[in-house]
Amino acid sequence: MSAKSPIRNSQAWLLALLAGLGLALTVLFVLYILLFINYPPGYDSPYGLNLQSITLFGDLWSYPRLAISPEDFRRGAILTTVGLWLVFLVTVPVAQRLEKGAQRRRSIYFAGGYFLFLNALLALFMPPVLSSDVNHFSLYGRIVVHYNLNPYVVSGAAVPEDPFSLLTAFNPTTSRLGPLWTIISSGLVALGGDSILKTVLLFKVFAAMCNLVAGSVVFLLARRLTGAFGLVSFLLYGWNPLILLETAGSAHLDAAMLALAVLGIFIAVQGSVLLGWLSLQLSVATKLTTALILPLFVVYYLARQQTWRERGRFILETALVAILAWGLLVLPLTLGKASPVRVIFPASPADNLMPNPLWLSLYGRFTTTSQVFDWTRLQSNTLDTFVLTLSLAFLGLLIVVIIMAIKNQYDWPHLIWWWGVLTFLYLFVVHGGSFPWYMIVPFAATSISWPAGRTHFFWGFCVLLSVVSMLIYGVLRTAT
Repeated sequence: MSAKSPIRNSQAWLLALLAGLGLALTVLFVLYILLFINYPPGYDSPYGLNLQSITLFGDLWSYPRLAISPEDFRRGAILTTVGLWLVFLVTVPVAQRLEKGAQRRRSIYFAGGYFLFLNALLALFMPPVLSSDVNHFSLYGRIVVHYNLNPYVVSGAAVPEDPFSLLTAFNPTTSRLGPLWTIISSGLVALGGDSILKTVLLFKVFAAMCNLVAGSVVFLLARRLTGAFGLVSFLLYGWNPLILLETAGSAHLDAAMLALAVLGIFIAVQGSVLLGWLSLQLSVATKLTTALILPLFVVYYLARQQTWRERGRFILETALVAILAWGLLVLPLTLGKASPVRVIFPASPADNLMPNPLWLSLYGRFTTTSQVFDWTRLQSNTLDTFVLTLSLAFLGLLIVVIIMAIKNQYDWPHLIWWWGVLTFLYLFVVHGGSFPWYMIVPFAATSISWPAGRTHFFWGFCVLLSVVSMLIYGVLRTAT
């Protein structure tokens, strides 16, 4: 086949198109940053923005200051958000064609380079304006490092003079974070010293680094488990606007949680099952969101043991690894009379600050029905009873999935797909969440299992919900 054949020429054009799409994403992210650093004064978002970070990062970079009217801001938020997603969606069919052609290796190098560049851009130049979570991460870390107190025992209100105590709405509460994240936060705070800007930057850079690890492992897992080249899976995760904005852009701990989870699966499928299991324990100890991979992991490997003796040994070994890991993480944080249960389960499903419309609708129906059947006798608190009912229904679904997995000998792509679906249902139905970063695990799961062909509808639904949730950042309400 000649160098100027139509096929090779087509591949070259596709690679050029992918480069153009990467450039378009960069331009749109820059416009998004410029828009939000010029947020109209006197307003806030329903999510609650971290507007102080704009001034903080203004001391580092000379941002152009623009007077943007509320109407223009709304239009700009809609256009940039929709634009980011449209460009991202166009990359999917382009990547599908490149993955089957002669330019696929060059394409993955290019896609990886842009993934690195976009993470660096958002980590260094975008203030964490979309969320104030980084402030209470810093506050709890400073409670440990600077005040030698236990954040599971005392709240931020115990240190009202701390600069981060004034920057978060969570200072009246004790820590809601996993024990490993408290340890990580303490380390980042120690490196940050007394500088607020340096501390926030360290959290953002760390989130970006974790996102780079997660994206790389998503690519390797897709190749290992599905036999595909992995370009599409990599782009589905690495160029996803929501994932980039919520990790490198906003420094959410979900980046570290996910990196440890997918790394655990990868290590296990490479043959080191117990080491992979340990990585999964560390992921859950960062944030409980990934806990649903644990029963699926056990089911997968337990079903592949040949004898009852091997099954018993597997259960014993995994139990010992989990007990050792959690013991080393939790025991130091129980000093100061913190309950181990409080450290392991820092928040309950009912602790939802912004329930979504579906959850509110279900709760409305439940409270009406409960007056007829008197379900409130189960507990005095109707909300707790409602959450308990949802949790039991979810537990029933989980048991059904486990039985199906055992009966049908589900492979890893199938189990990972179920991990994404179950996590989505728990976060958005049982917990009733509405925050965009809750989509990170479902997106990662669908990216890995994409070539298996069973993820497309669920992935599309996640994209639609993500667009809607990100548009809420552009909703203006009068600041209180």
